[in-house]
Amino acid sequence: MEAFRNTSQYEEIILKQQQIRERLNEQFEQGIDAFLFPTMLTPATLTFDHKHANQPKEKRDPFIASYLGSFIGYPEITIPVGFSKAGLPIGLSFLGKAHSEEELVSYASIVEHSKRFLPKQ
Repeated sequence: MEAFRNTSQYEEIILKQQQIRERLNEQFEQGIDAFLFPTMLTPATLTFDHKHANQPKEKRDPFIASYLGSFIGYPEITIPVGFSKAGLPIGLSFLGKAHSEEELVSYASIVEHSKRFLPKQ
């Protein structure tokens, strides 16, 4: 691991984290409390697709939403909001500024308890 920290790839990752944090912080400073987005940008699959597990991360990485919070070190919470036509779960993620966990849990609770998204059963 130590050897990786001395590579240009590691430096690029750290720079990308900083850039994303700066862009989000600009929005938070303008009064945005949290960002809401689909947990996955692609439909869920029945099983993990090992074929694409190590696919190169392109500009439009379809999995970025599922690891954005952990990538930049900001709190994120995900709640279920419904099902796809195939019956697979769909999630909604809330991303907040540093140390906003309590607010995010509150927002997620309000949305989850509204049950506006979930089909009637």
